[in-house]
Amino acid sequence: MAQPYGINSVGLRRRGVPAETIDALKRAYRTIYRSGLGQEEVKRELEAQAGSCAEVRVILDFLNASKRGFIR
Repeated sequence: MAQPYGINSVGLRRRGVPAETIDALKRAYRTIYRSGLGQEEVKRELEAQAGSCAEVRVILDFLNASKRGFIR
């Protein structure tokens, strides 16, 4: 079974993604998978983080559009 271990920061760097964006994505990953927060709390936390990073907004929009929630 596949398990999430983190974002592919090496691949993102190779594609020229700015370090600030990679850091924001790492924070979002930790919020989703490592924080122990419930789904609604995760969404609220990501909402706060999304103001500074459009990529985090994409993740938040994806989670909000989900009809079945998400698992960790």
